[in-house]
Amino acid sequence: MPLDGASAASFGAQLHADLEACARISLVLLGHQLGLYQTLLEAGPLTSVELALASGTDGPLVRQWLASQHAIRYLEHDARTGRYRLPAEHALVLADDASPHSQGRHLDALGECIGPNAELLDLFRLEGADALCKPSPPIKSDRRAMLRNLLSGELVTEPESSTRAESSVRPQVSRHM
Repeated sequence: MPLDGASAASFGAQLHADLEACARISLVLLGHQLGLYQTLLEAGPLTSVELALASGTDGPLVRQWLASQHAIRYLEHDARTGRYRLPAEHALVLADDASPHSQGRHLDALGECIGPNAELLDLFRLEGADALCKPSPPIKSDRRAMLRNLLSGELVTEPESSTRAESSVRPQVSRHM
């Protein structure tokens, strides 16, 4: 039976959209776990430096997180003042646990399902941007690369050990009927 290239392309597009949604929700979960949405709700519009100071997180990483949240329209940005604002309607969903619209418990459950995000949280809380450049064990290095990619909007990166030639090699499939 011949393969349908259009069907494969359509499914590839669907999977890519799902991966983008996963990347977006990973950053939403990070903001939830770090209390960034809660801080914006309580303090009002803040710059990246002000949010980092108020939440005890790293300024450059928070700046990138804020830009990503603005890009997906979760936050509003005032270019004149440099402040980011959590719209009241979004706050009901993201930061107000008393709201009937709150998704906080669902984000908490998702965090439990996908496992602890401790290393990523620590990058924001303790080590910050300098840690992204330091050599570290492979697992942490992979986490750093994943964080860099999420914040930059990139979904996939080739492992550092592979080359372009290695990544283009496809396994041969043998069919015996």
